[in-house]
Formats: sequence, C-alpha cells, structure tokens
Amino acid sequence: TLAEILAGDCKTNDLVYEEFPRFNTQAEVDALPDGITHFPGELIIGLDASTNDITDLSKFSSLRRIEGRLIVQRSPELTNLTGFRALEFVGNTTSDELVIRQMDGLLTLDGLQALIHVGRRVGIRENASLQTLEGINNLREIGENNIAIGACGNPAQGNPSLTDYCALQGVIEAIGITALEL
Repeated sequence: TLAEILAGDCKTNDLVYEEFPRFNTQAEVDALPDGITHFPGELIIGLDASTNDITDLSKFSSLRRIEGRLIVQRSPELTNLTGFRALEFVGNTTSDELVIRQMDGLLTLDGLQALIHVGRRVGIRENASLQTLEGINNLREIGENNIAIGACGNPAQGNPSLTDYCALQGVIEAIGITALEL
C-alpha cells in the first residue's frame, strides 16, 4: 500500500523454495506455490522429452534468483522462456551455469531480459528451432566469460535455425567475453 511504501516497508519478503526442484510435467510446475522468488540450489526444467508436457513457465514469473545452475531442456512444447521474466541471477559459484538445450520448439530466448549474472557460463545448444539469441542481451557478468552456442549448422549438436546473433554484441562489449564457442 502507499502507507507501507512511505513507511519504508516497500519490499516483499522472498519466498524461498526449498524442495528438490526438477520438473518434467506441467502438473508439477502448476503445483508450485505462487510467488516464488528464490531457489537456494539448482533448478532443472525437463528430464525426459517423451513424457514432458510443459508449455507454460508462468509459475516462475516472480523468480529473481537461483543459487545453483538453471537447466532448461527436453521440453519440446515450450516456444519461449517468458516465465523467467524477473530472473536476474543464476549461480552462486563458478560451477553453476545456464544451460538451454534440446528444446525442439524453442524459437526465442525471450523472457531472459532481466538476467544480468551467470556464475560460470552460458550454454545454448541442440535447439532445432531457435532463431535468435535476443533475450540474453542484458547479461553483465558470466564467471568464465564464456558463452557456448553449439556447433552452428550441425543439426545433431547445434542450433541449425539460429541466424540472429546480434544479442551477443552488447554482452561481449559489457563483459569482455574471452571465449565464444560456435
């Protein structure tokens, strides 16, 4: 309320999710409590593509911080990552990374615009329909200064539909990327 803000009580408390966060179905995602802001460990979306029916990540729309790695994989029905629109921080150590792989329906990284920190590196590979890297434009810190895009043009390992790398320009300049694996 206005009175709370004026009194200095202007931030909501973090809602920390302490369970073992691995999700492979929309029902598992939907069962999460609303308003989670923090995962103290890793978060894995997608375990087995043959049983994964996740289409909506909006339950994560308040999530700002993941202390461990974030892996989004094997979720053939997801076309974007807009459920992560508030996510700013992934990884507390130099072994924590952001991995987006084997996402057959993913067209864009839209939803990651708030992300500014990744503990180790960013890996984006084996995404058959991914066309642009727009969404990771605002990264300002990557522990190893490394972004691995995957073998371009190789359907088995790369992102064969990826044609727009422009999002990397600002990231490379801001961070001083020392390795870009294509």
